[in-house]
Amino acid sequence: MKQEFTLTRKRYKYYVVHDGDMHKVICVSHYAGKSYRGIAICSPDDTFNLDKGMTLAKLRCDRKINAVKNKYVDDRIMSANIMLALVQKELRELACLKVKYMKEDVETESALQNTEW
Repeated sequence: MKQEFTLTRKRYKYYVVHDGDMHKVICVSHYAGKSYRGIAICSPDDTFNLDKGMTLAKLRCDRKINAVKNKYVDDRIMSANIMLALVQKELRELACLKVKYMKEDVETESALQNTEW
């Protein structure tokens, strides 16, 4: 006979399913508008422990959420590195222009001083 019940703790919702020798705990949580779940299934050879099942399901759910968070941060780091490379390129180009204009300015001053009035 299949039995189900639900527990809610903080930001997690747990579904516990008992179906004969099979015991399953499902943990559901939300992040960034999406649902993530972790599942813990008790082996028929083991004794079912609700606390251990909830802990394991929660950790598996958190692992999925953390993977999404890490991907977001990795994407932001890559974007920042691209922007940094563009800014560094712009700085190098501006430095070259500055050297060129300073050289032209020195040549102009020299030409002015050598011109007889």
